[in-house]
Amino acid sequence: MSLIPDTLRPQLLANGNQPGHDHVPLVALFVADDPGAWLISEIQPYDHDVVFGLIDYGFAVPQIGAFTLTELDRLIRLGVKVTRDPFFVGRHPLSVYAEAARVQRAITIIPSQLDAAAERLRLRRNGGG
Repeated sequence: MSLIPDTLRPQLLANGNQPGHDHVPLVALFVADDPGAWLISEIQPYDHDVVFGLIDYGFAVPQIGAFTLTELDRLIRLGVKVTRDPFFVGRHPLSVYAEAARVQRAITIIPSQLDAAAERLRLRRNGGG
């Protein structure tokens, strides 16, 4: 199974052509039996090996940033079982996943945690938190 499905590449590239936007992640990758995870929202148009999203290497410090598919491929060759969640559908912008991950100290896709993170961000933006 390809980590980035061909059907999602056009939207990931379109997102990459809009830097600075808070895109909804389209791909979720996880490590079997490990807390490592990646949520991908963009492929950079200048280099299709570079993707952007939320990164969690399992050290309780998830962060938004860029990484390469080559990097993930290297982990797989070392025996790390990186798999794509074929049922993942992003329901919030990346900033909400990052806020939930900050609080949980790991990437989460649990709806109640994401909804709470969205509300915290909304309150902060409106000066209420």
